[in-house]
Order: sequence, then C-alpha cells, then structure tokens
Amino acid sequence: MSRAINLLLASSLAVAASACSSRGDGSADRLAYAQMMKNSTIVDLVKARPGTEDKLALGAGWAVLGTLGPRVLLPGTADGLVVTHDNVTGRESYLKLTGAVARDVKGGRLRAVLFFDDAATFRRFAAEGWDFGPAASANGIEIVTMVEGLPATDVSIAGAVVRPDAEMNAER
Repeated sequence: MSRAINLLLASSLAVAASACSSRGDGSADRLAYAQMMKNSTIVDLVKARPGTEDKLALGAGWAVLGTLGPRVLLPGTADGLVVTHDNVTGRESYLKLTGAVARDVKGGRLRAVLFFDDAATFRRFAAEGWDFGPAASANGIEIVTMVEGLPATDVSIAGAVVRPDAEMNAER
C-alpha cells in the first residue's frame, strides 16, 4: 500500500475519532463524516483500481459523492454529501446531494468518485453544483460508482442533483 493511501487511512481514523468525541454539533458531525467518507472511498477505489492515484493527482480536481444510508435517494431528500478537492489550490468544498440517484444499491451505501479533467467544469461543479440528467453523464467528468467499497457498473447517479452546502462550507 502506498504512502499516500496510508496517510488517507490515518486521517480517516483521526477524523472518525474526533467525530466520536464531538458534542453532537450537527454541522461538525457532518463535516467529520464527510471527511471520513471521502478518505475511505478513495482508499477503497485505489485498492480496487491500482493506478487511480495518478488520475486523482493529475486532473483539475475530483469529488467524492456518497449517500448517507443504505437506501435509494428520493426526490426532494437531502440524503447525501459531496466533497470536492481542487488539485490546483488544495481547497475542498462541500455540497448536498438530492434526487433519485440509484435504482438498486443492494442494501449498501452508494459512493461515486468524479474525475474532472477540465478546470472550468470542476470550478462550476464545486461552486454551483450540478444536475445529472437521466444518463448521469457530463462532458469532462468521468464517474466511477461504488457500492460497499467495490466498483459497481450496474449503479448510476442518474437524476442526482448537487448543490453547495453553505453551512458546511462556512464551518471549514
């Protein structure tokens, strides 16, 4: 396992520990959970797809999307989080995930890693959010979906709507 993966795993454990010691502040807990989700998803993806580290480092930026529970998101619910990472500035931002995301996640939590080659597309996604249409595809965004830590080609983020989370972004 590479040094970068070990660092991500260590930071995930530290974030999880700090979340457990939190006083129940909702936004602080969500921030800790978002960081833990991001780090564990990246670790799982790198394990499942060796060489992903280069893809993470070389693009304009990337994002990790995750549902908060083992159920399909329903229109109008806010049951997911997105964490973006800008490879130029190192800045992260947080977004809310709503919409009909997946038809069948087999009881697991859905995760997706989005790779952005185009800086303008990444900046627009991070600042304004995104509406994924029925095909859940977008020019300049490569999407890898995962369920229970493994890539899942039969799951889609079609219909997902992502918007900036002002409360979480104010906390960071």
